[in-house]
Amino acid sequence: MLAADRSAVTDALRRRVAREAPHLWPEDHGRLFRATALFERAVWLIGRKALLLAPGG
Repeated sequence: MLAADRSAVTDALRRRVAREAPHLWPEDHGRLFRATALFERAVWLIGRKALLLAPGG
């Protein structure tokens, strides 16, 4: 389900990039963190909206 919690997935992605691409500039790591944080936030908002739209929500 798209609206399921993706924190573990995005955290694993961040760790993998840090481990496998140490040559990236700190700014690139920051961009990855911001992009994945925005993704997590979007997933959270979608899940919240789904709860509000559900019967009895």
